[in-house]
Amino acid sequence: MLREDIARAARAAIWVYAIHLWNSTNGSRREKLLRDAATFLAHLQAGAVRIDGHPDEEVHPWKCYFGPSSEMSCVDCFTFHIRLDHSEVSKRKVSKAAVEAVLAELRSPAQAAGTIVLRDLSFVKPASPKVARMARDVVRVIRAKLDDLNPIMVSWEDARAPATAAAFAAIEVGNWIAEVELHSYIPYDNDISQHKLEVWVNGGRVEINVDGIDEVWIYPVRPPRAMRGAFAAAYAKWYGRLVATALVEELEGV
Repeated sequence: MLREDIARAARAAIWVYAIHLWNSTNGSRREKLLRDAATFLAHLQAGAVRIDGHPDEEVHPWKCYFGPSSEMSCVDCFTFHIRLDHSEVSKRKVSKAAVEAVLAELRSPAQAAGTIVLRDLSFVKPASPKVARMARDVVRVIRAKLDDLNPIMVSWEDARAPATAAAFAAIEVGNWIAEVELHSYIPYDNDISQHKLEVWVNGGRVEINVDGIDEVWIYPVRPPRAMRGAFAAAYAKWYGRLVATALVEELEGV
C-alpha cells in the first residue's frame, strides 16, 4: 500500500487534472481523457500501482501532477513517479465497474467548489498554500467589485448571458474554481487589493490579470447541494441585471 501522504498527493493531482479538463476540452476528447484519469484513480484506490524513484520524506499535493500520454499515464512527483501496475494480480483488483464509479465522480464538478489549480507550463497541479491564498484573496476582491464589472455582451439576446450570470453567481455564493498561472515569484504576502487587478468578463469565466504579470481565471461549477438555493437566487438576480442592462443599451443604440 502507498503511504497516505503519497496517495493523497496522487489523488489531488488527478482531481485537479480532471477539473482543468472541464474548462479546457469538451466532447469526445474530454470523455476519453476523463476515462484515462478514472482508470488511473481506480487503480490507485485499489493499490494496483507501483513507484519508480525515491519519494521525499513528506510528499505534498502541490509537488505532483498527473501526466497522461499515449504510451503510459503516471503521477509525476519529480523525484519519483507513480505508474499503473499491470501484473495479473493487480488487474484482478480493478473491475470495469470500479472505473465507471470513479468516472462518475470525476464528471461531478460539484465536489470541486473552491479548488485552486496551478497551471505550470504544459501541466496543471494543485496550488500550494501560498498560491491558493493569493487566488482566494483575488476572488474576495472581485466579489466586492461585482457590481462594477462590465461583461462583454453583444445584445440582450446574446447566448453568453446565462454563462456570465452563472460566473457572477458562483463568485458571490462560493461554487467557483480558480486556475492560476504565475509568471513572477512575488509572494503576495500583502493585501492583494493593493495590487493592480485588471478584470475581463468573457462568457462563462472571469479573467483577472495581477500587476500585468500573473493571471487568475474563475469558473463556475455545479453548486453542492447546500449551495443550490443560494446559487439559484444569485443566478436569477445576475441574469436579470445583465439582460436588463444589455436591453437598455440596445434600445439606446436604436
